Amino acid sequence: MTDPYSRDFIRDTHFLGFTELLFDELVDGANLVQVHGWTLEITGKMKEIITRRAYDLVEHAVEHLSLDAQESPAYKQELLQEIPDLTEWPPTTVE
Repeated sequence: MTDPYSRDFIRDTHFLGFTELLFDELVDGANLVQVHGWTLEITGKMKEIITRRAYDLVEHAVEHLSLDAQESPAYKQELLQEIPDLTEWPPTTVE
């Protein structure tokens, strides 16, 4: 059983909404062809990578924006948990 408090679990799940938004936008511009389930297997791996890297990016930003986060791993985790997932794109401004 996966520990829901482990860094790996949190890293793999915290930004799943963002992953779905980004993946849908990427797929809309791509020509994917399914060959015997191959596309589905690649799709899952791509989503896993996007989710992990989104978490890594936010973790990197938190570490560089907060001296307290640099000195206290517990405080860094607290900050990361307070950042909500992005489940819809913010409105774009037209200039």
